[in-house]
Amino acid sequence: MKNQLLLLFLIISYLTNAQTVNVTFQVDMKNESFSADSVMMIASWNEWTPMMMTANGDKFSISATLTIGTEHQYKFINGLNDWETVTDASCTAPGNDNRLLIVPETDTTLPLVCYGECNTCISWYAPQVSIRAIQGEGDITPYLDQDIKTEGLLRLLIKTVFTFRTLLI
Repeated sequence: MKNQLLLLFLIISYLTNAQTVNVTFQVDMKNESFSADSVMMIASWNEWTPMMMTANGDKFSISATLTIGTEHQYKFINGLNDWETVTDASCTAPGNDNRLLIVPETDTTLPLVCYGECNTCISWYAPQVSIRAIQGEGDITPYLDQDIKTEGLLRLLIKTVFTFRTLLI
């Protein structure tokens, strides 16, 4: 009986003294319309109660103290009614679109992710290209109803898109 009580005491002591770490979550809102006072995170460890995130421009962060080894689900939200949808299963819990975290053994700052994505935000832009770069040297003034050769621009844009995609692999 004494051994059982001692074992029970040790188990309770272990569970109540579980080690915790600080985990910092970050989200990039650069591709979203947002108000700095409305970007929040909700999570399973606090029964999905919205937690206000700290703004730094269009990047937001929040820290939580969590028990090592526990598994939690969470989402970023933009206002109270816009919960992010993450379609990439590489960072979500099986069977839903909640983000998934297994708490590491040390204090951690998770990588900055784009709202609704598993990776960082990509800035898509069309490079500025002059007509001379498209047409080449010579007379670059188009006449009325003259077609302008755009093949060079198309190749440049395809190369740019291909370059962005190869960086993600």
